[in-house]
Amino acid sequence: MPGDAGRFWRDLYGHIVTATGWTYAYIDNELTLPEAAELMDYWRDNPPLHLLMRGNLFFGMGGGTAPSGGGQKPVSTDAEVSAFLNDLAGLGGG
Repeated sequence: MPGDAGRFWRDLYGHIVTATGWTYAYIDNELTLPEAAELMDYWRDNPPLHLLMRGNLFFGMGGGTAPSGGGQKPVSTDAEVSAFLNDLAGLGGG
């Protein structure tokens, strides 16, 4: 898994909340890890808007670096996002 376990769960929840608009409580009570893995499999082929926008804004304009002028560097590279999605898909058990 990328980084430590705390970062993994932060990234997982952040990705699901951003992509769906669901709350943490809803995710905790209604979404199983296999269901989350299914979403990640789908999003691998059909990325949510926030990933498409980040790709267009950052990676399409300079090879993975933030625009000059004090902008923040993206938290994850394409390879890190792909690795994260692959790790999560592996949690579904097949």
